[in-house]
Amino acid sequence: MILSREKFARAADMSSRMAPTLQPIGSATAQMAETLLHVWIGGDPVRLERELDRAESASVDSRDSEEGERLQLLKAVACRMRSCPDLFASRSADLGLDVCVDMLVHLAGGNPAGIP
Repeated sequence: MILSREKFARAADMSSRMAPTLQPIGSATAQMAETLLHVWIGGDPVRLERELDRAESASVDSRDSEEGERLQLLKAVACRMRSCPDLFASRSADLGLDVCVDMLVHLAGGNPAGIP
């Protein structure tokens, strides 16, 4: 199912309320993913560019392998988002963007399968 940005915004808001029960509290990767989602929904290209930079340059304590894997995935998503010709097009216009958004919801602690 393809969601419009408006419906996705409502779904993302729902998932952000669920985040504390689904993701370890204080996860830097979850917070960065949630911020990227909110900036994408807000449609601010300058701020989105800054958040993509932040995600791609982030580092994590090498002793936390699970957080390291989540961060590696977030970096790959940010890199893929940069290659999208229009980050603010409808999700159906770019299947790669669909995957990126779904992965950000997942990393932020939501459940893409549960989005209405």
